[in-house]
Amino acid sequence: MILENTIKQASQLLKNKNIISHELDAQVILSDIMGVTRDFFITNGHIKVSKNTIKKFNYAIRRRIKREPVAYIIGKKEFWSQDFVVNQTTLVPRPETELLIYKVVDFFKNKRINVLDIGTGSGCILLSILKELDLSRGIGIDISAKAIKTAQTNSKTL
Repeated sequence: MILENTIKQASQLLKNKNIISHELDAQVILSDIMGVTRDFFITNGHIKVSKNTIKKFNYAIRRRIKREPVAYIIGKKEFWSQDFVVNQTTLVPRPETELLIYKVVDFFKNKRINVLDIGTGSGCILLSILKELDLSRGIGIDISAKAIKTAQTNSKTL
């Protein structure tokens, strides 16, 4: 199947299930599977997509049709200009939470602070604050051992 048609068909399936971000979701999922940026689709819409890629993509689209967040499907979410690993044991970082990071960083700039992140999940809040306030220290805790493991993974990749 041709790349452009692959995206259009998946987008239509998602649209039929009242998923508002249908086209974006299809592009994000396929770009992740193919290991390319979404820009790639603009100039390469005519290329043929492999059967293996189609199989993975169809599975991912079925998950999205069931309203599973795209971040869980692709296993990551961009937050504060960094990609964070996310999964069903963590919440998906929300764009409006970046305002919290901005306010904390602005208020405490050039200061050393200690941060306690209760219910850290992916660790995105704590790790983003510590990235900006490099003199500071922090601890993230969570009731879920799997979430802690995810936060540890994220701390090693930043």
